[in-house]
Amino acid sequence: MILPGIVCLGGLFASEPGIDEAEFFRDSLPPVASPNSASATDSGIKVSFSGDAIAVAQVGWRERSLDTSGSDAGFSMVVDGSVQARLSTGSRASVMVEANHDATHDTTTFYLREAFLDGNLLGYAWIRAGKQVLQWGRGILWTPTDLVNVEGKTLVPRAGAKEGATGVRLQVPLGTRANAYVFTDLSGVQASDSLAVAWRLETTAGPTEIAASGWHKQDAPTALGLDGSAGLLGWDLQAGAMWLSGDLVSRPRLQDGNWSSYRDDDRSQVRAGGGIGRGFAVLGQPDRLRLDIEGFWQSDAIGTDLFTATGRAPAAIPAALLRLAPAAAGATVVQSGLEYMAFNGMYKPNQMGSAYVAAMVSVSRFLHQDLTLTGQGLTNIDDKSGLATLALSWRTFHGVSAQVNGYWFWGDPGTEMALSGVGPALETRLGISF
Repeated sequence: MILPGIVCLGGLFASEPGIDEAEFFRDSLPPVASPNSASATDSGIKVSFSGDAIAVAQVGWRERSLDTSGSDAGFSMVVDGSVQARLSTGSRASVMVEANHDATHDTTTFYLREAFLDGNLLGYAWIRAGKQVLQWGRGILWTPTDLVNVEGKTLVPRAGAKEGATGVRLQVPLGTRANAYVFTDLSGVQASDSLAVAWRLETTAGPTEIAASGWHKQDAPTALGLDGSAGLLGWDLQAGAMWLSGDLVSRPRLQDGNWSSYRDDDRSQVRAGGGIGRGFAVLGQPDRLRLDIEGFWQSDAIGTDLFTATGRAPAAIPAALLRLAPAAAGATVVQSGLEYMAFNGMYKPNQMGSAYVAAMVSVSRFLHQDLTLTGQGLTNIDDKSGLATLALSWRTFHGVSAQVNGYWFWGDPGTEMALSGVGPALETRLGISF
């Protein structure tokens, strides 16, 4: 019961002279090498290792749950590790793996989160090939212009590393204030006409950053976007909007008791998001208090009214079993709308309704130098469901961390934030970085 609710929370090397890449491309820079780096070999290769281990315990007291298969408590252990091999030229190979042990069901799963190669192209551009997490768009929770990353942002990030998108990214500096990106998505590609290409042009003007972007695929709708950020009178402003000429993913439809999917290539729509935030000085310490407010809107949402509806859908039967029993090809199962959407990749947390709003406030050095107190709230304006969190986190310079997260879910049965019930839940995390 707890995990589904939490899920609902809604430049790589030295550049041309004059480009402050550490600032302009700060989100694209490789991670700092771990202190556990191996010494350089005779060939000039440096190998570094880093990782995290996090123990997560959860307990909940939520009521009116529509999900009767969940549990009120659980424990898991998440371990991720990164290995990097870097040449003196700046080129590198990087692999990020993760192991997740679910003690409640006594199962262990392994993931390859990232695996890519970085290299210099003709002494001017940089190329990254493989599975990677990209910095694409702006926003704390919503980045409407991001159509390339596999995993979206959430109110409380899950333990572990983010899932990367598989493809090739080309980065080209344009003078000293602009940068161009092109990303070719290779996931599921079986023919050249199934390639999807995204591009992004960024530039700066004083404290303002602005970018235009697009997404294109043969015989599919087109997407064009614009986003930017700026500082004004001490406030940090950011916003982004994306226009789509049609549906990029299929939508669910329940007809005569059967689930099916459809896509309208002519369904023109707009998605937009934005936020405002500021750091405040407290007791003479700058930015000790941080406040952010962010919202998201889309003109043609799938909606949450189908979550609790039930219907028949084709059963997922492995090919090996179909060869043994061909007659099973027409088998069906009864699924809720949420199950059907999740199984077919249609469900995106905090993007099902037409409008959302969130507020986040944090106080660093709370009672102690290493403590941070964070409060957050998120609501789906359409179905009036919501989630509030309160967290106290502790982190030391030695890589040890601990966090206690309190959750409160509200809403009518079947609404987005109340799918696993309403009421409180508690989560604790203990981690170490190495």
